[in-house]
Amino acid sequence: MQDSETLVPESTEQLEEDSPELKKPKGVAYWFQRISIGIGCAILAISLIFGVSPLILTLILSCIVGYGAHEFYRAVRRQGADPNEFLGISACILFQMAALWHKHPLLGQYLPIIFTFITIAGLIIEIGKPTLHPIPNLGSMVLGAVYVGWLFSFIIRLRSIESVDLPINHPGSWLLFYTCGITWISDTGGLIAGNLMGRIKLAPSISPAKTWEGVFGGALAGTTLGIVIGHYLHFAPLLSVSLSLLISLCAPIGDLCESALKRNLGLKDFGTFFANHGGVLDRIDSLLFTAPVAYYFILVYLSPK
Repeated sequence: MQDSETLVPESTEQLEEDSPELKKPKGVAYWFQRISIGIGCAILAISLIFGVSPLILTLILSCIVGYGAHEFYRAVRRQGADPNEFLGISACILFQMAALWHKHPLLGQYLPIIFTFITIAGLIIEIGKPTLHPIPNLGSMVLGAVYVGWLFSFIIRLRSIESVDLPINHPGSWLLFYTCGITWISDTGGLIAGNLMGRIKLAPSISPAKTWEGVFGGALAGTTLGIVIGHYLHFAPLLSVSLSLLISLCAPIGDLCESALKRNLGLKDFGTFFANHGGVLDRIDSLLFTAPVAYYFILVYLSPK
């Protein structure tokens, strides 16, 4: 039987509405910390995107995604599930390796087989437990691996792009920078616009702090940056507007979906890695949606004809 302290509050809508952060204006200290964390992460990300080899980047991102998956599995345990964290994190790392070597014929054939056996191993482990709850346990393990590991692996797939219909060197690095830059500026623009002008709630039952004004502000900021970078990368104007707008709109959707997961788990944040600004998973939630969308958009419209 679950400990009552781990259960979701009866009225989960109160989780964020009762938060002191939503009842008073954000102070100077909040914004200073938020901006400092954002700038620090941006500098680190740019250094990794342009300054390290694909293998080193994959190893570093595997550590990040592994910790993000750990935050996810730790959170679902609040609801009484018992996912096999070792198998789940192994699958997350496996997805990163698969993204790096996706063109390798042997790995392309055997990595899906390995993931299949991870799933089978998870089921076998479940039947050996004294309490039989395979659906929540294995379901949460696979969800964590796919949501965190598989979606995040598109960061590596973007960086691994070698040939596009654009006159630029190192296209993968630039396209990853393009996607990350628009995602982050969209999040920042949405946060500022929502705090200054937010009135109409976007999804009050999921995230009372998010507003339509924030969405429009983020889309405007992200699309503007996308057009500027797209001009430098020789994007066609229509393609630049379309891709940057798509990324800018997917960013808040990714954030909102993560909020739905947290609300189901009775959490405000998945962790405290970034002090009062959440954990690793809270910082990459938008990229989990924007990276796959950008990758497939680029694959369709920018692949050499």
